[in-house]
Parts: sequence; structure tokens; C-alpha cells
Amino acid sequence: MKEIKSFKDIVVTNNWKDLLIPESKAFGRSYMWQCLRGSIVFEYAGFTYTMTRNDMLFSPANRVPALIKQSKDFRCIVFALDGKKVEDILYSCLRDEPDWISKLHYILRHPILHLDERQMNLVDSYHRLVHLYSDENGHYRKKVAFLQGQSIVYELLSWVDAEQKKQALRQEAASLPSEQLSTSRINNLYVSFLQLLEHTHGKQRQVSWYASQLHISPAYLNRICHAMIGKSPQTMIQNVILRESCSLLQHSDVTVKQIAYCMNFSTEAAFCKYFRKQKGMTPSQFRANNA
Repeated sequence: MKEIKSFKDIVVTNNWKDLLIPESKAFGRSYMWQCLRGSIVFEYAGFTYTMTRNDMLFSPANRVPALIKQSKDFRCIVFALDGKKVEDILYSCLRDEPDWISKLHYILRHPILHLDERQMNLVDSYHRLVHLYSDENGHYRKKVAFLQGQSIVYELLSWVDAEQKKQALRQEAASLPSEQLSTSRINNLYVSFLQLLEHTHGKQRQVSWYASQLHISPAYLNRICHAMIGKSPQTMIQNVILRESCSLLQHSDVTVKQIAYCMNFSTEAAFCKYFRKQKGMTPSQFRANNA
């Protein structure tokens, strides 16, 4: 593979081995290493890590991965940044940030971030900016690169804040007796979960997605729902999916395939299998019985 594009201070490559080759422009730089497809297991700073699709590793220049194993379909992209420029960017972002040392240490101790949809869009934007400005020269080209670096640092700080809140909530949940689950904060979390369900119309089917939006663990969300109504969040999600699906089948002329797409299923067959498992009949049979 070959280098893709570069600013003066930012190099983008699709070959992780460029981090290890002295002749490479990516060598010796701080970097962000994103897994686009497949998986890779590697040693890093004395620990073994696994990265799968949409995982990203953040690393200073003095830490490089030692490959253990990568899947045949593994694909990645690396954003490598000049060390001096990283120091300038960090200083500009952190000089007014309270407790920045502990946040920086947190990133070093937890170097892999699983990107959500918003973060993936941000990384795509960074990539497009490098492509757009790599062939330009001058004052604004440097400013674009600097602002791009700043936005990455602020995104990392935002992630650290969210992760620390999750940790605090997990610790609180672990120590909280079940009879104390009726506090106002628990009620607020339950209401927020209901609002998310209504907002997404069941198009998000994973309990972990809702838990991440609430900054709590899936296990804690499960305890909340059982305490409030005696049902699991998974059952509540299924009820919303079926309610929306049945409404579309009864009150619209859209095809089953269109409904499957609307409800965020990968294929019509996957939707039909899910619907039949829950209702004991196919979507077409349900529509015919309720015409």
C-alpha cells in the first residue's frame, strides 16, 4: 500500500507499517490508527489490544504497535502528526482546561476508542480536509491543519468526560441496593430512555446503544427498567419495533421491503424473520389479517 495524502504536519496513510519504517513520512509521529474493516490483535505499551471495525488507537510518537495477528480483510487508515505540532496543539487546547493532566493520563491508559456514528463522520471530515488542502500552500493551509488538530483534541477531551461519567455511574450502580432504585435520578434516566425509544421509533435495536446515550451501562439500564415496570429494556425495544411495524403494515401502502428499510433492518428477510419470531406470522400475513 502507499501513502494517501499529507499536509506539512499531517500524513494520512493506509499502511500501518509506515509507523515502523524510518523512511516513511509517518515514522516517529504521534498518530491515530483507525480500523476500517476486519480486525487486528497487537501488543502496545506492554498490553495486548484488539481493534475491530471503527476502533481507533490514539498514540504518542514514542509508542508503536507490535503486530501479533491481523485478519485477511483488515483495512486501516493512519493519521500521523508532527510531534512538535502536537505539542503546540495540546498547549493551545489544554492551557485553560482544568485537570488536564488526569485527562491526558486517562487517554494514555485507555488508548482505544470505539467510534460512534458522529465520531465516524468527524474522522471522514478530517480525511476529506487532508485531501482538499494537501496540494495547497500558504497561511490558510497551515491554519486548517492546526484547527483540525485542535478539533481532534477537543473530541478526545469530550470522550474522556463522557467515559469518566460512565465510570462514576457504574460504580454507583454497583453499590446501590435494589430498594434504592426509585430515586429522582433513576426516574429521570427511565424517562430519558422512554424519550429515546419514541425518538428513534425502535430503529436502534441494541440495549447498549440506548445505555451509551444515557452514559450508563446496559446492566444498569436493565435494573432501572425492571425496577420501574418489571420489564427488560430489550422487551421494551421489541414492543416499540412491533408497534411501529404493525402500524405501517395496517395504515400504509408501503411494501414490506420498504418497511424493513424504514425500521433499519439490513434486509427484508431479516425483518420478516424478526417479525415472525415475535408475532408468529409473516408481515404479509399480518397485513392480510388486518386489512
